[in-house]
Amino acid sequence: MNDLKQNINLKIQNNTAFPQDINIFGNISTIDSANNTNIIYNYDLSAETWGGGINQVRLQYTIPPSSVSNIKIVPLTDLSISGVVNALNSLGLDLFYFSGTNILVNSNTKIYLKLYIEP
Repeated sequence: MNDLKQNINLKIQNNTAFPQDINIFGNISTIDSANNTNIIYNYDLSAETWGGGINQVRLQYTIPPSSVSNIKIVPLTDLSISGVVNALNSLGLDLFYFSGTNILVNSNTKIYLKLYIEP
């Protein structure tokens, strides 16, 4: 009888222009955020000064077919790009990630409109 191999081979290819964070051994915020991601939303925070009493992130989005604007506000405790990403991911909407000074999210279930870093 042949011995079974104990190795698992996995090939992952990024077909976007940005680096993609993946988690193959844990859960992501929503199952839909990993499937059929055909729209990428990009927020450039290169002009952010990270001062002036900033303490929250406000995200505006819609869920088609409705055109009603939804707003989520989450506290910001780490005044950095990664802190904003962590705050956004705590909302459980889609998987947010960053590349340099850009925050990105892929979705085919939501339309992300505006991102505000505010006091």
